[in-house]
Amino acid sequence: MDQSTVVNRAIKWMNEFERVVAAQDRNGFGALLSDPCYWRDLVALTWDTQQLYGEDAIADGLLAAAQDRQIRSIRLDPNRPAPKALESGGAAEFFLTFETRIGRCRAFVSGLLDDASATGFRAKLISTDLVEMFLETPPQSQKMERYGYDPAHPGETWAQARERLSATRTDPEVLVVGCGEWGASIAAELDRVGVPNLVIDAGQRGGGSWRNRYDSLALHTPLVRNNLPILHFPETFPAYLSKDQWADWIELYIKAMDINVWFETRLSNAVYDQETQLWEARLAMPDGSERVIKARHIVLAVGIGGSARIPNLPGLADFAGPIVHSSEFKNGASYRDKKVLVVGVSTSGHDIALDLYHHGAQVSMGQRSPATVCDIATAQVAFNSTSTVPLDEADQRSLANLTRPIIEEFLREYTKKTDELDRELHEGLRRAGMRVDAGENEYGWLYKTYTQLAGYYLNVGCSEVIVEGGITVMQMAEFEKFVPQGVRLHNGEIAEFDAIIMATGFESHSTVIETLMGAEVAEKVGKVGGFGDDGETRNLCRPTGQEHLWIGFGGIIDARKYAKVLAFQIKAEITGLAPTLIRLPDGTLDTARDNASELVRT
Repeated sequence: MDQSTVVNRAIKWMNEFERVVAAQDRNGFGALLSDPCYWRDLVALTWDTQQLYGEDAIADGLLAAAQDRQIRSIRLDPNRPAPKALESGGAAEFFLTFETRIGRCRAFVSGLLDDASATGFRAKLISTDLVEMFLETPPQSQKMERYGYDPAHPGETWAQARERLSATRTDPEVLVVGCGEWGASIAAELDRVGVPNLVIDAGQRGGGSWRNRYDSLALHTPLVRNNLPILHFPETFPAYLSKDQWADWIELYIKAMDINVWFETRLSNAVYDQETQLWEARLAMPDGSERVIKARHIVLAVGIGGSARIPNLPGLADFAGPIVHSSEFKNGASYRDKKVLVVGVSTSGHDIALDLYHHGAQVSMGQRSPATVCDIATAQVAFNSTSTVPLDEADQRSLANLTRPIIEEFLREYTKKTDELDRELHEGLRRAGMRVDAGENEYGWLYKTYTQLAGYYLNVGCSEVIVEGGITVMQMAEFEKFVPQGVRLHNGEIAEFDAIIMATGFESHSTVIETLMGAEVAEKVGKVGGFGDDGETRNLCRPTGQEHLWIGFGGIIDARKYAKVLAFQIKAEITGLAPTLIRLPDGTLDTARDNASELVRT
């Protein structure tokens, strides 16, 4: 089908979509959809991240939301590619832009070319997201006009003003806990929409959590995919950054974006006052003192979780040698010629095992559950379709395709392709004693990044060493218990070790919440991460079961994509555009109160 025909069909569909929305024509709307069909919204038409499946659910949900938001000015997006047919037979896609009473929005639409349809096209997927809020006054937050600050007196320099503002006793609207990629991204987006915020971080400087990890750690996703909001990498940077380069970039980003951050400051605990709708947060300051601040919202941006998790393995306490968690491991220099057991076969376990091997240690890896292994070059197959498009477009496509049935369909095909490409590698690993799988429902390593952030390894060299016999894999199902000199196997043999490295992950976000805010709040919030029954990632940058508590977590890419989504929701609640929302145990939303902006601080 020629390009002009595809464009005309897209325009016909768009015009009919605008008509049926304005007329609230449910039957007409159904004619625009294929079977199956999906809609994902990221605060464009709702104050949530949500997805609906099927004609009835989408018609009911989208028509009502469009009427409430007063959708208008729908047109093809001039900043995106023109409508086009796809190589997969009979499919097409296009991008739209539109406005609502809240702001400027965009949509990604993909579906089937259908001669029998009145418009010649039926949508399988509609994804809508908010791009920019309509604000009565330009956002300023802590950033003032002209020179970037408002002098307290003639002659006050920017540096003096920055120190004064950082030490101010004015309570922020939002307290962000953690200033890694997540905290910095969220603060930058809150600044962009004019929400006063304070970020606290236990480290001494930006990027501290990365600097403290093992020396050989590097990012396993290409450079361009790791950009943070607004400020992007120079083109001269390497394709993959070491953890120290990434830490330096976070530190630079914090300074360049003028993030209002207090380092060496910890949140001791926080209590929410239902009457005032304020959190009372107790902060442990660098000088040992305690400071209490009151904030309307708290955002937990503590990354992958809490403190180091060391499972209670039989006899582990009896082991005579050092037991070191991966978070405390720096490098293998002190382990030369020693027998070391690395417990865990996810990314950290593989990286540490390889580093120990390069430093002359005799390394064994203890495997408790199957690992999904994909060579790093093979893994890039997932990004081939978006590797040459602008980052903003790639993010829009990615957010749209995270509609759960769509991503699962993609991952199944993607994993078939990567497993075939890595077949020889997998066969070698199995011969070496490693259990390798394709993950739940054969969705592969990428699915594990969405559901557990563990259980996979993007191979950067360790797999070849395992295949060649340089690193031994031991199945922990064969362990009877740990003993002072190592491990006793069920067959009675003793495997001797001088040291054990526990690459066993970190405590859950639920544990962090319980520690900082109490068991009742943790129970209200429920499980954090993994797909919920509604298809969305549980509690990721969306209303939680505790009002005015938000959570940002996941990978670097997620921080860039979701920070704006979170900032829009907080801004809407503060200004009264949105009610205060809480998530019920069944995953649905409830209104805690209509307008938080009517409350006055006391």
